[in-house]
Amino acid sequence: MIALRNWIGLGALLVAALGQTASALPSNDSFSTPTILAGFPAGAQGSNVEATLEPGEPLPPDMTNSAQASVWYRWTSPTTGAVQVDVFDNDFSVRLAVWTNGTLATLGLLQEGDNFSGECAARFSAKSGTTYRIAVYGYLENRSAFQLRVTNDVTSSIAGTITTTNGIKIASALAEAFRWNATEEEWSRRGEDFTGLDGRFLIEGLPPGTYRVRYGKHSLNFLPET
Repeated sequence: MIALRNWIGLGALLVAALGQTASALPSNDSFSTPTILAGFPAGAQGSNVEATLEPGEPLPPDMTNSAQASVWYRWTSPTTGAVQVDVFDNDFSVRLAVWTNGTLATLGLLQEGDNFSGECAARFSAKSGTTYRIAVYGYLENRSAFQLRVTNDVTSSIAGTITTTNGIKIASALAEAFRWNATEEEWSRRGEDFTGLDGRFLIEGLPPGTYRVRYGKHSLNFLPET
């Protein structure tokens, strides 16, 4: 009888452990059970800890060989115009993508987010009444909680013109924006753009903060930050 009770106790422990593992999956781990975002602006707290990838799930080209997990959101736009989807307040190098179409097999990639220092943003032109699928991805050892937002905050930008000391405009030069991170006490890279033939650059989708811009060209030395 003692041995039997021990086996029963062990079985109960195994069932409990399996139950804990199953319940640890995020509720929006599956494409078919997304978190619904309503209104505009919209947002939600999320996490991709313990999340998985589904068989046949498409991935953006840059993540085909690296992403290990995804959690899903669904948002039907009540407006037409510029939209930014972003992820902040996370402890990992986050990535996201916005998809169209209604099934996992027919998803079409609309926009992949640009990632800078663990914060990621995707910008696109939304159409009223259109439903968008948003996926937040994780990697093997990089999972965390995060804050997802859908906003019209797409106007924050830094623009300028890069020239030589004698005023000649420089094309195809790289301009990089760095925001001061008071928590880490360092300048974090947040965006970039290459100049056109007129020497102008425009770095968009920047959150409020204090910035420096570094600029240069492969054939030239980088100029000082300003």
